[in-house]
Amino acid sequence: MAELWVDPVSGLDDADGGTRATALRTIAAAWQRIPRDGADTDHGWRIWLCAGVHAADVRGFATLNDRRGSESAPIEIIAADPPLDVRVPPIDANDCSHLNLIGLTIASESLAG
Repeated sequence: MAELWVDPVSGLDDADGGTRATALRTIAAAWQRIPRDGADTDHGWRIWLCAGVHAADVRGFATLNDRRGSESAPIEIIAADPPLDVRVPPIDANDCSHLNLIGLTIASESLAG
């Protein structure tokens, strides 16, 4: 699987996101690195979320649209540091397939981006 890291405290959206040390700041930045056309569904994607409160977009959501995994190569968004809490805003996931959310707390009090 291809891996991306997101750290809401010390990440930078212009980083490469390939390791914890080079983490992105927002889920949106990680999502944009997954191809829209499903071309990379042969290996799948794993987005590791570091503990903390992850920002919402201006509508108050984590907008995760137009990406496709497959049964053998899903898109996974995973809490990186259990039992530490990973809070994400409500999720808007239209036109997605094989999207797995693991160990996250979905909370409306997440911060607006």
